[in-house]
Amino acid sequence: MITPPPISLRDWEIERTRRGMKGEMDRTVENTRRYADECLRLGEELGIPCVDAFELIMSAAKKEAKDKGQDEEKVLSGYFWDGLHLSEKGYKVVVDGESYSLGLFTTSA
Repeated sequence: MITPPPISLRDWEIERTRRGMKGEMDRTVENTRRYADECLRLGEELGIPCVDAFELIMSAAKKEAKDKGQDEEKVLSGYFWDGLHLSEKGYKVVVDGESYSLGLFTTSA
């Protein structure tokens, strides 16, 4: 099982505008984190591996922001192509994390 990744609110708002989606923002980081936590709880309850994509992406973005001295939200956007769906960079972080959690070979960064 895999949790949802976080979202880049800034980029998702831009994408929503581009798509003509009106009204209140339909996603929040807090709700996404709650959903991810519930996935982790369910995986533990059922005894199945669960990859925490939310934490993997957030940790990678925080580390990159610190290393580069950049704004975390700006760095986070590089892990998504529209603020909601992972980019190649985001998928690499998740796949490497999944491989690690399942005891499989991981690629070097």
